[in-house]
Amino acid sequence: MTKNRFRRIGTFVALAAAVGVGAGAVAFAHGGDTTAVHACVSAQGALRIVAPTDICKARETALDWSIQGPQGIPGEKGDQGLPGEPGPPDPAVAAFVERFGSPAGAAVESQSYLAECLLGTMILTATSFLPRGYEPADGRLLPINQWQALFALIGTNYGGDGRVTFALPDLRALAPDHMTYGICTVGVFPSL
Repeated sequence: MTKNRFRRIGTFVALAAAVGVGAGAVAFAHGGDTTAVHACVSAQGALRIVAPTDICKARETALDWSIQGPQGIPGEKGDQGLPGEPGPPDPAVAAFVERFGSPAGAAVESQSYLAECLLGTMILTATSFLPRGYEPADGRLLPINQWQALFALIGTNYGGDGRVTFALPDLRALAPDHMTYGICTVGVFPSL
């Protein structure tokens, strides 16, 4: 009776040790990193994504990726260099801005020159006017019934209710100083 009892205790201890070693191997294989992706792959290449605490089945191999390793040794700090000083303003640029510049997005439509353009084409101008057929890209709302071709191209991507109005793109914040973006509103409908 004593022999059987020791045999059962020995079997239990061996089973507990095997489970502990197996769980430790899985924990070691998965690295305990909760930000990593954990998976099990079969010999046939079938991949199964698993939780960090899951154990791979028989004949599967544990895989982990996106694991963050330990912090490395910081490198030496480089020279900062001397702060630069701004150079004198370029006289050619100053003369150009003085002659053609205006606040960004302030160009108006010209009544004297009609440019042939494709509807929806964008231009950037440094002059104080846009060619006839262009409107400033300032986010203004246009009535669909008067601008049906342009609405067919840009829809309500930039605003409007899509029933009565639609909006032009508003690129004023992106325009360089003293320049204006314009969009072709009267022109040729693009086709393939």
